[in-house]
Amino acid sequence: MLVWLGPTRGIFLNACYYLPVILWLAFFHYSRETAGRSAVKGLADVLGTLREIAARPAIVTMTVLAAAASGFIGNSYQAQMPNFAVDLGHGNPGAAYSMLLAADAAGALTAGFLLETFGGLQTAARTALLLAMGWCCALAVFASIASYPPSLLWQAGTGAMYAA
Repeated sequence: MLVWLGPTRGIFLNACYYLPVILWLAFFHYSRETAGRSAVKGLADVLGTLREIAARPAIVTMTVLAAAASGFIGNSYQAQMPNFAVDLGHGNPGAAYSMLLAADAAGALTAGFLLETFGGLQTAARTALLLAMGWCCALAVFASIASYPPSLLWQAGTGAMYAA
């Protein structure tokens, strides 16, 4: 879209994709069937929920982990992929970038299938933190690889770590 419409119109069109959902959410009224009351009545309910969550360290840990991954890695990871493709010097940067994204997605999909098929990972905050640290290390190794074919294979492994 950015190439076809230009940056301003392309980003505007991308933002317009979310408009129907935003409008639907603005007029959607959710109520709990069992309790018979509105889900959120105001700021007091939000503060009460925050107090409830604060008493559960696993929820707080997972929320902080997701926020940190999003803030420190997620916002720059995809944006730097075209530069990695150019730096690795593999011909057409657009094709190289697409192949890196495809390898990342293939690794994530493979990890998802393997986790669903064999299971084996304990669902716990410690496991999530260890996998997040592994993902960070995998990204650091990917950034240090100087050749395109090994980086493509490593990117698939990075995607698998992210999915796990």
